[in-house]
Amino acid sequence: MSINFFELKYLITDCFYSEKTLNGYTYEQAAGICYESFAEYVNSDSPECITAISEIIGLKCRHKVQLTESDTWEIKKALRLYSTLCVKDVFTESELEYLEEDIAFLEELQSKLG
Repeated sequence: MSINFFELKYLITDCFYSEKTLNGYTYEQAAGICYESFAEYVNSDSPECITAISEIIGLKCRHKVQLTESDTWEIKKALRLYSTLCVKDVFTESELEYLEEDIAFLEELQSKLG
């Protein structure tokens, strides 16, 4: 199941915009399709889960898609995994820089959502 950090981010972003532009789905629908298409990562308790959740949530926020209760749960899960997994042993230095930005964004979102 291991996948390169940047490759996973790219694949999710590509899926999101392909569903929107090529298939005519709304941004909300495209995000749902991403959750389903990348369920292997989203539903795991792995570093890849953090990457997948943060990318999907980021895309939803970028396009002002209303976050759901499920999204709130996913944010909490990603933050919990980030704090419990030894991500520094898994990601490269450049990947960690991006991941830390994603985590800061998720933390800010969580504080706004309550």
